[in-house]
Amino acid sequence: CSEGRLIEYSCLNEQCVDEAVVCPEGTICQDGRCALRSAVTAPALVTPALPITIPSVGPFSTEATVGGIFTSTKTNLEYPSGETFVYIKNTVREIFENENTLPLILGMITQESGGNKQARSSAGAVGLMQIMPGAQTDVNNYLFIYHSQPLDSKNRNVWKDNVYIGITYFKFQLDEYKNIELALAAYNAGPENVNSRCKGKTFDQCKPLLPTETQNYVPAVLKHAEAWRRLLISIS
Repeated sequence: CSEGRLIEYSCLNEQCVDEAVVCPEGTICQDGRCALRSAVTAPALVTPALPITIPSVGPFSTEATVGGIFTSTKTNLEYPSGETFVYIKNTVREIFENENTLPLILGMITQESGGNKQARSSAGAVGLMQIMPGAQTDVNNYLFIYHSQPLDSKNRNVWKDNVYIGITYFKFQLDEYKNIELALAAYNAGPENVNSRCKGKTFDQCKPLLPTETQNYVPAVLKHAEAWRRLLISIS
């Protein structure tokens, strides 16, 4: 390794020559390979099993969202058998290896975009899961390093990629914080905010220190998730 460049060797005309490879954005050259910077939590995904237990039957909250945004989100996601809903369900199963997190992901989508694939925030977040450029970069770096996929394999402006990025990025946070509420806070406010304000604290303890949007976001998602949980149980 030299100044962020990874030196690889290949043989050409029976002579070994070195080839300098520049490590992609968000990574560093470490131990002879490109590795994610320590600030990026993506390596946690290497562990196949979740380090926390997400209940298969809940509840996520003592309250559940009724009508309004919940009803419109169901319609927008083509629940229960349309392409959008089925893709979300299958992607949750692929990334988490079960569907226990499905109500939670659906609760996030309900709060983030109301199921509107064209949603765009003033901060520049886009799509069903309101993906920012940094989240796209983190997920693409992970896929590049651990799954040999191209650095631009996922595009937040493509709705299926948007869902994949969002679910994967949320799993990064779950693996890092091992707590649903803190993981949701990190998804919304960024892990830097949670690291600086919530270290050694529960969500309730650090809630007043977080942005007002995040203080409202976490319980809202959990209420939406509870509504989805009850709906999914009722048809199972």
